[in-house]
Amino acid sequence: MEPHADEVVFDGPYFRIYKNGKVDRLHRPLLVAAGVDDATVVVSKDVVLDAGTGLFVRVFLPKVQDQETGKKLPVLVYFHGGGFIIESADSATYHNYLNSVAAVAGVLVVSVNYRLAPENPLPAGYDDSWAALQWAVSAQDDWIAEHGDTARVFVAGDSAGGNIVHEMLLRASSNKGPRTTRGGTRRRLQARRHWRSSGASGCSCARRRRTGWGCSGARRYSTETTMARVRAAREVR
Repeated sequence: MEPHADEVVFDGPYFRIYKNGKVDRLHRPLLVAAGVDDATVVVSKDVVLDAGTGLFVRVFLPKVQDQETGKKLPVLVYFHGGGFIIESADSATYHNYLNSVAAVAGVLVVSVNYRLAPENPLPAGYDDSWAALQWAVSAQDDWIAEHGDTARVFVAGDSAGGNIVHEMLLRASSNKGPRTTRGGTRRRLQARRHWRSSGASGCSCARRRRTGWGCSGARRYSTETTMARVRAAREVR
């Protein structure tokens, strides 16, 4: 065994890292199972996308009104925060938050549980998020296929999730970006509105004009703010 392998090289309020690569996560949020939320009547489920890596998504479906109107719901793909090293899609923090977002904004939410560092250094988290975004756009899931409008896909996140949003938009604006199909016409998935950046995502209006993509800021928005931003983006169409 390497001498001093158990030496602490980083000791913070949320996690501790040892020289041998071991990680103690001091922040252990309450985990919540998917199901029906009594407060919002939003129903959720977990879908495993890659059993080998542990990648899964939690899908949130609000009380469906589109069966009567014939309209499908916008799809919001959300990336949780936590500095790439803590938190998860099934923590109470994000589960409760996205139940509220789905109910108030009237969107179908796909929350991504990507691999965490340092056991899985970047770009593992980026690659997981990209795979989940492509999965959401492909509408392979029965909830998304029946109730989701994959021509209206939005991405959002807080903290590390805001950084992931920036990476996803860069990938999607390249020639390898996911495409959606609607009315027999294939077209590139694109952001419909330039959301205000908090600076961490590094979005520039010049790039937005060039690529057609905007960036979501790397901070947590309140449910009301998220709802307002999604509704504003929907009205652009």
